[in-house]
Parts: sequence; C-alpha cells; structure tokens
Amino acid sequence: MTSTPIGLRRAVVLLLGALPATVALAAEPSPPEGWRQFRFGMSPEAALAELGDAGERYGGSIRSAVDIDGERYLVLMNFRGGRLHDVFLKSSLDRARAGTDPLCAAYHRRVVGELAANYGREGETERSSLGDGARYVFTRTRMLFANGTRIVAETKFVPSLEGNGLCDSSLSYQDAD
Repeated sequence: MTSTPIGLRRAVVLLLGALPATVALAAEPSPPEGWRQFRFGMSPEAALAELGDAGERYGGSIRSAVDIDGERYLVLMNFRGGRLHDVFLKSSLDRARAGTDPLCAAYHRRVVGELAANYGREGETERSSLGDGARYVFTRTRMLFANGTRIVAETKFVPSLEGNGLCDSSLSYQDAD
C-alpha cells in the first residue's frame, strides 16, 4: 500500500470541505446592480446624461417616465451622498389599468414572475386588505439578496363604485443600506 503525503491529504480535505460553500455561492442569484443602465453609486450628473432630455431634477431626485410592457411608469432616482441609492417606478392611479382584484393580482404575479426569471430568486409575498365591503387590497413581494440589495414589487387594488377598480403598481430597486 502506498502512503499519501500529509500535505496532499490536507489539500484534498480542504478542497472537499470548501466544495459545499463554493456550490452554495454559485447558487446565490446575481443581485441587482441598479435598474437598466442606471447603476447604484452613479452620480446624478451621470444619470441625467443617460436620460438626456427625458430626465429632470426633482428636489434631490431625478425623475423621468418610461413605458414598460404597455404600462406608463414614473421613474424616481434617489441619491444618498451624491450616489444613486434606489430607483422607484410607479404607475399613477389616473393612468392605471381598470379591472378587478383578480386581474390586479394576476398582474402582480406576472411582474414578480418576470423578476424571479431575471434574478433567479423567488420573493416573499404578503397580501392584506383594508376597509369593509369593497376593499383596498395591497400585495407586496420582497426579493432580498445576500449583499443587502433588494427589489420590492407592490400592487394596490382600489375598488370603484361601479364594480371594477384601479390597479396601481410600483417597483423599487434598492442598494444595500
């Protein structure tokens, strides 16, 4: 029987011991680095340069508008210490899609499904309602990443007296605190 040098045995043990951690790291989904071409940490000037005439300063933020899958969203880019910290996309109620609560819930699931496909991660969803009879229904899904970044998708169904209602939605891409 041939003996294995102690150094080689230690190397094999160390490699095998590190393998599960390496596999776990490889399984961790890629966290968001920002939204579209807007990267966390970029300056307001760089964001405005990317937007061209489509962007404007709005207090300490920059705002613009964008169409996503036929929906019009207001985009607010918020900065901390002169660096992009979060991007908030919101459809406003006056332009939101009319429908029923099941249609609004289906829209939320579609958005969350697209995010899960893009980032390889399922989010945690909570749903609550407010009011008697016709109810406001809030659905929020949070995707948290190992580096502290997160994505939050929210929808709010607002009933109307005619039996349908409005579905308001927002997405927030947030850098680690």
